[in-house]
Amino acid sequence: MTSIAYAPAVGNHDRHYMFADHFNLPNEMAIAEDGTEGGENELTQVQTSFCAQNNGDSSSHGNHIEKNGNVEDYPERREMETLGNYYYLYNNVLFITLNTGAYPGGNDPESEGVTNATAAMKDNAEAEAMVENFRKTIDAAKADYDGEYDWIVVTHHKSTQTVAKHAADSDIENYVDAGFEQLMAEEDVDFVLGGHDHVYSRSYVLDGSGDRAAERLDTIHDPDGVIYITGNCCSDMQYYTPFQTLDKTNNADYPRLANGQTGSQAYLEGAGKTGAEQAGYLPIGNQEWNQEYSPSYVLFTVEGNTITAKAYNLDGDSDAPDSKEIDAFTVTKNTDGGAKAKGFENSGAALALTQVGRYDSGMTNADGGVMEIVDYNHENGWAYAVNGQAGVLTAIPLDADKSKLTAGERVDLLDGYNIDVKALVEDDTFAYGDMTSVAVSPDGKMLAAAIQAENYTANGRAALFTCNADGTLTFVRTVETGVQPDMITFTPDGTRILTANEGEPREGYSASDAIDPAGSVTVISAGD
Repeated sequence: MTSIAYAPAVGNHDRHYMFADHFNLPNEMAIAEDGTEGGENELTQVQTSFCAQNNGDSSSHGNHIEKNGNVEDYPERREMETLGNYYYLYNNVLFITLNTGAYPGGNDPESEGVTNATAAMKDNAEAEAMVENFRKTIDAAKADYDGEYDWIVVTHHKSTQTVAKHAADSDIENYVDAGFEQLMAEEDVDFVLGGHDHVYSRSYVLDGSGDRAAERLDTIHDPDGVIYITGNCCSDMQYYTPFQTLDKTNNADYPRLANGQTGSQAYLEGAGKTGAEQAGYLPIGNQEWNQEYSPSYVLFTVEGNTITAKAYNLDGDSDAPDSKEIDAFTVTKNTDGGAKAKGFENSGAALALTQVGRYDSGMTNADGGVMEIVDYNHENGWAYAVNGQAGVLTAIPLDADKSKLTAGERVDLLDGYNIDVKALVEDDTFAYGDMTSVAVSPDGKMLAAAIQAENYTANGRAALFTCNADGTLTFVRTVETGVQPDMITFTPDGTRILTANEGEPREGYSASDAIDPAGSVTVISAGD
C-alpha cells in the first residue's frame, strides 16, 4: 500500500485515532489546541451528539453522547471526527478531501420523543461547525495552489445526493441544512465524489440549494453548478437498492423528491413503480442511478479543460472478467463555438440565417460529421439529432428556459443528452446497423426513428417512443420495416408513420451474386 498513490476519506467506519497511523495525508488541516475555536487555518474540534436514527440513542455514531443526564465520551474517535481534512494538486486538478464520517446531531423533529440524548435536539450547531471547517479547508487549498488548477474535485464519504438506504438519514440532512451543498457551489467546486450508500448515482448539475441548474445532460459545457457522484461498492461486500428500505423511516421533510413530495414514506412509495413514474419518487437532484449488484468503479479522464467520466460495473466471470459501461458524461469548461458566422448569400436571400449555437458530438467519420438528421419537438422544447455511428439520439434543449442560447459575438456550444437507441432495439432477432432518420409527431407526444439492420439485405426497424417533458424518451416498441429504412415521418394528423425503405445494392451490380433488395414503403399505425 505504501507504494500506491492513495487518497482516503474518513468514513463512519474509520472514525478512530488509528486512521492517522495508516495514512500520511498531505496538507492536513490541524485542530486548534485546548478545544478553542480554530483560527483562519485551524479547525475547531467538534463533539458530536447524534441521536436521530430509528434505533434509539445511536451511541455507536456520536462520540459525545448525553444519556439520562450523564455524558459518555469516546476519546478514541473524538479527534478523527475533525482530522482527516486535507488537499493536494494533481496536474491541473485540485483535490480536497473532507471528513464527513462524523454524525452531527441536530434539531430533528423526529427525535423529540427520545429523552436520553437531549444535546442532539437543540440546534444544528454541530453540522454548522463542521461545514465551517470544510470552508477553511477549501479556502486554504485554493490559496496554496492559486493559479495552478483548472478543476476542483471534493472527495468525502457521506454522499448528500444519493438514492437508496441512506437517502433520508438525519445526519446527512443536517449537513445539507448546515450549508454543505451551498458551500460547494459558492467555492466553485466542479465534482463532489462520495459513497456510503452502496449504489451508483449521478446528480444533475445542481445549484447551492440542491435544485437543478440544468436539464438532463451528459454533454455539458460550462456548467453553472456542481455534479455529485455516489460510488457503488467496489468490493462486492454489500449493495443497497433504491426504494427497498431506509435507515430512517420517520423523516417527514427529507429527502425532497422530484414529484414535489418530501420524506421517507413518500420516497418508499416508489417501490414497484417503473420508468418515468418511478423517477418522480427519486430525490430531486438525481439524474442517473444503477444497481446491478456488481462491483463498480468510475474512471475520470482529464484533458485540459475537458473531463470525461465513465462508470463501469464488473462483468463476465473469474475466467473471463470484463467491465460494462453503465454511465458516461463529459464536462468542458471555458469554451465557445467560435466567432459567429453568417450564410454566404444572406445579404440577398429571402431567408437570412445566422448561426448562434451548435452542438459538437465529439466524433467524425470518413464523410465528416456523424449527425445528419434532426427534428424539433415544439411541445417540450428539445431537438433530437441522429448519430447513427454511435447508435444514439442526442437530445438538445433549445427552449429559451432550457438552453444557453444568448446573443453575442461568439457561437454558443449547446449541451446535450444521449439516448442509447442501439441498446434498446437490439435483441436475438435484430442486430443494429445504422440509424438514418428521426421524426416527432405533430402533437409532440411521439418520436420515431428509422433503424437499418447490420446485414444490409435484412429488414429494418422503426423504433417508437413517447416524449417526456424533460427531454427523455420512453421506449414503446419496434416495428419491422422493409430493407434499409431511411426517411421516416408522421402523417399530418399523426395517426400514421411512414418509412421510405431504400433497398440499395450496397455491393453494386458487378458481382455475379450481387443482391439488390426491393425498395418499399412501410405504413405503421401510430396508435397500435
